[in-house]
Amino acid sequence: MAQRNGFDRESRSISLPGILQLIAGWGMVFGYLKFSTFSDAWSLGQRYLFFVVAFCLTLSGLKQIVSSWQQRRDGSSNLSRLPRHRVSIPVEGIVYLVMMAVMFMGAMLGRNNMPLLVFAVMAAAFVINGFISFHSLRKLSVERQIPEVITAGDAFSVYITIANRKRMTVWVLQVRDAISNGRESLTADVIFTRIAWRSRQTGEYRLQLMQRGRYVLGPVLLSTRFPLGIVQRSLLLPERQEVIVCPRPGKLLIDRRSAMQSDEIVYRRDSCHGLYEDEFHRIREYRSGDNPRAIHWRTSARRNELMVREFRENRDENLLILLDMWQPETPTLEDLECVETAVSFAVTLFRAHLDGVRDSELHLACSGRSFTTWAGQSGYGSWEALLRFAGVQVAGPASDLRPLKEFWFARKSPDLRTVLVTTRPLDALSRILGESNSREDSHVQGNGHASSFEQEVLMYTAAGHALDSIFVPPHRLIPHALSAAGS
Repeated sequence: MAQRNGFDRESRSISLPGILQLIAGWGMVFGYLKFSTFSDAWSLGQRYLFFVVAFCLTLSGLKQIVSSWQQRRDGSSNLSRLPRHRVSIPVEGIVYLVMMAVMFMGAMLGRNNMPLLVFAVMAAAFVINGFISFHSLRKLSVERQIPEVITAGDAFSVYITIANRKRMTVWVLQVRDAISNGRESLTADVIFTRIAWRSRQTGEYRLQLMQRGRYVLGPVLLSTRFPLGIVQRSLLLPERQEVIVCPRPGKLLIDRRSAMQSDEIVYRRDSCHGLYEDEFHRIREYRSGDNPRAIHWRTSARRNELMVREFRENRDENLLILLDMWQPETPTLEDLECVETAVSFAVTLFRAHLDGVRDSELHLACSGRSFTTWAGQSGYGSWEALLRFAGVQVAGPASDLRPLKEFWFARKSPDLRTVLVTTRPLDALSRILGESNSREDSHVQGNGHASSFEQEVLMYTAAGHALDSIFVPPHRLIPHALSAAGS
């Protein structure tokens, strides 16, 4: 069970130090009024000092109680800000303390030993509860297991293993795991009913992360109220683990060849050993305009009609995608959606390319907050590495396309297909390319490239819903929380 923003609203507990300081302050005032015969001999300075201490204790207790209540009310609690050892009083414990106070005041005012005896028994139970809960959290360690590949929007399981290394069984242990990525904070709770001494117990919680990027899991907060539930002890363990949430591919409304502007299918009688190789796909009926060399005479004689061999394009071409992740300094919700659409479109092109070729080189260059590149070979391992690389890219206000152009010029070859995916509007992209062409590019002239970047690179922009006719992005690229914040 995962919840947003720190503590869940059902955890109604108050800081025990605040309660004790408040009781101590009020108790000093009550004792001064009740046993005035002992304070008659005090000097004026001693009386002032006594009331200052009582006032400070009361004020400090109220401050701690109100502060913890305000944090829960605002939803701004953060596990990393908590002390390593924490003691708090749940609602049941507060009621229990009120009953103890009533018994104590009744014994003092009525001068009756029975309420005082009941108060002593209740105080002993309170202390025993705190002692057992404190020792229950000693010598506990936490291990966390997560999947290797996590895609935004997909639910997955996180396994929490608690190792109990002491000679004492732990009962009713609550494990709270923090999840954050700098923009949102979540918590997940797992309840362990019993962990035997010197044993290990594994629990599970389901998590669904909607944002692409880096997440940090941890720290882990262990809490218990066993056995009476009137004192809650907590132990903060600094076990942190970073996970990368990969982007979600979308759906292309056109085939890969149309998206890459591939040449038409070439029919050959045998597979040639040139730049491109076509492989046999199926045998079908002869149609007007088919190449006569593709007729399969043995099948035609058996079926008494002309049949031709159809070849499917299998071009082991290399693919380079230049991802221009431009974003203004203060992005709007539309800018955020544009960036995520561009990233999703880029990985969708890679997936379609991997489905259509066997052996090829893959290159991805991203220009955003920084310029980074990735290279790999076709295969499932490269697909995972590509998703992780695309998942950690951060958009930024990049001024021009010079790093991307230089990267393309350095790797340009006849068997390389290059696609530029940008988040800039069309007018801004045209202006940047025009300014780049107006300046002399010594690097291009020195290598003797006759064709320009604009003529050989296929360009797509994700701004202004320009991809709607060829691409369907995944649902909810921007979570509702960010949408509400952006609006």
